[in-house]
Amino acid sequence: MIDCMTTQKDWIDILSALLTPSIAILGIYIALRQWFTSKNNLKLELFDKRYIVFENIKKFIASILSTGRIEEGASIQFLRDIKSVAFLFDDEIAKLTDEKYKKAIELDAFVKTEKMSTGKQLQQNVDKQDQIIQWFKGQLNGIDKIFRKYLKLKH
Repeated sequence: MIDCMTTQKDWIDILSALLTPSIAILGIYIALRQWFTSKNNLKLELFDKRYIVFENIKKFIASILSTGRIEEGASIQFLRDIKSVAFLFDDEIAKLTDEKYKKAIELDAFVKTEKMSTGKQLQQNVDKQDQIIQWFKGQLNGIDKIFRKYLKLKH
């Protein structure tokens, strides 16, 4: 009977000794899962913000292509829509959005001076407008590929 109690006491001592490391391992596991969850939430929130910018850029280009000109106030709205680009993306995207804005302003200038142009100057003006519109078509076709690496949610 004493041997049986000693054996039970040994088991209790062993189990109580394993309890602390088991709790520590469980705590580490829970902390790691919370860290992964937080990391995924950050990715999701970043995706949401980036996707809004992406959609606004596409919408701006599409409006230019549909009308062949810049709507009144659209360039200012575009600047508002992309103000967070420098914080959400790298310099490549910031340069691309800046280039799109400059091209849009250039197109707007050509459209506004078209009324004052005549003859050869008018034809040059129209040709330059067409070149810029073709450039915007190329931008719209390639924008998904450029933004793909920023909008992927890898798991």
